[in-house]
Amino acid sequence: MINKLNQKLFEMAFDKSKYQDFIYDLYSQIAENWCLCMYCKIKRPDLKDSYKHWRSELETCLSNLNNKNVKNKNNKYKWTLQALKEDAEMSNADIVFKSCRVKFFHENEKGLNMPIEHQKLVCSMFANAIKEIALCISSEESVTNYTRNIFPDNY
Repeated sequence: MINKLNQKLFEMAFDKSKYQDFIYDLYSQIAENWCLCMYCKIKRPDLKDSYKHWRSELETCLSNLNNKNVKNKNNKYKWTLQALKEDAEMSNADIVFKSCRVKFFHENEKGLNMPIEHQKLVCSMFANAIKEIALCISSEESVTNYTRNIFPDNY
């Protein structure tokens, strides 16, 4: 029975290409929500409801990837980091900004009033945190361990 279960889990595990496709589908949303949370944390603590909403969205995206099984567990961090850092270039603050700017525009239309210098600041912070984000995605732990540490309820 256990062998059948293990075999089924292995069959449901994704190869590198398919797993990285999932990352490519979500990396922009991860960057957007991470940056919006960080903006609230450092510049707009008055936006508690928005902060919690964006954190929830971030947790959902991170958890979606965290829950994906790969054929060789030891490769998950390496594949995640490669997709985020090398392929999507999310360790480059300018690329992160390009990925997030439409979301920032729409949120500013709703009254966020996030100046460009703050947009670039949080994008730079995201780029610098890419290894920790990849570790969160590839960890055996719940993503909330990461998100609630970096984006706590009381900040």
